[in-house]
Amino acid sequence: MKPGSLRGGRGRWWRRREGTWWWAIAVIVVPVTVLAGVAITLLLVFVDSSDPKNQIELIKTGLTLGAGTGGVLALVLARRRQWFTEHDAAERRLTELYLKAVEQLGSDRAAIRHGGLYALERVAQGNPSQRQTVVNVLCAYLRAPFRLPDEPHPRSRAGIRRPLAASRPGARHLAAGGRHQTSGVAAFDDETRQEQEVRLTAQRILSDHIRPGPDRDHPRETYWADIDLDLTGAVLLDLDLDHCHLRSGRFIGATIARNTLVRHARFDGNADFGRVKFSGVAQFESTHFAGHVWFTATSFAQEADFSDVEFNMVAWFRSAIFAGETLFRRSKFAGKTSFESVAFKGEASFEATNFTQPPQLEGADFHNGLPQELPHR
Repeated sequence: MKPGSLRGGRGRWWRRREGTWWWAIAVIVVPVTVLAGVAITLLLVFVDSSDPKNQIELIKTGLTLGAGTGGVLALVLARRRQWFTEHDAAERRLTELYLKAVEQLGSDRAAIRHGGLYALERVAQGNPSQRQTVVNVLCAYLRAPFRLPDEPHPRSRAGIRRPLAASRPGARHLAAGGRHQTSGVAAFDDETRQEQEVRLTAQRILSDHIRPGPDRDHPRETYWADIDLDLTGAVLLDLDLDHCHLRSGRFIGATIARNTLVRHARFDGNADFGRVKFSGVAQFESTHFAGHVWFTATSFAQEADFSDVEFNMVAWFRSAIFAGETLFRRSKFAGKTSFESVAFKGEASFEATNFTQPPQLEGADFHNGLPQELPHR
């Protein structure tokens, strides 16, 4: 649905009728005639009208009242028509800006894609009702296939695919041999690095606007409240959600290269990190999960820190792999918790951790045996 396409039924009903002749009669002529008639009748009844001249003056006065009322109604209708005209013009400008920004995201030039991201940011900042829509577009961009610069070169590739973007022409050289293939690979790497910067910009825009600031009761003007992130299958770099406040997050199957910072964050709804691959350090300290949380079959290549985290409902770590040190110090698990079939290949600390219910540990593999501080059935 395009931005600005949602209008109240009452407004559409009004515009359908204001251009017809009978609507003008119903709104202006009838009330004016009735009011003038009532005014004349009351004046003739309650004011001395024995003199014919007085009767004529009273009738003139009644007609003047009616005419004045008609003028007021005409002004009201004209102002309302002007408001709808200006409103429609503003909606058209918003739609044009939105469509132009989305079109820019499909450009082959990184600078234009950057411009499209910032244009969408302006659309969302100036139009609160469109913020979730803009966030959805940014998330869709990040969900598009992307090869990290340090990954092995594919044998054949049609370019970096992005939403609304055609295949890159430079990628055709990859199929050629010798010097053409070398130049094609170099061009492909350059495009990949440029695309990486564009994606980092998209991530920064998202994180900046779901960060309320130091005072959550009085958030910054740039804060976008009640935002849902859907980054399913996305390739993210240095994910930074420190001190962010969002409604829900879906990161199922995502790859997060380098480090992940989700400290002092808050999820008012559910958060799903199932099958996510964390290639660097994953820090979730002091984060508050108000809804259900899933880390099912998630892999942590390095340290994972969940110290001082609050899990208010279900916390599911089933079949997760922790390759490095894992910390759950002073964390609180208020609901059902599962560590079934989890592999803790490094040190695991549950010091001062609070479980409302004993966690499920069937099939869990601890490097140094079950920690003493971890309660079990």
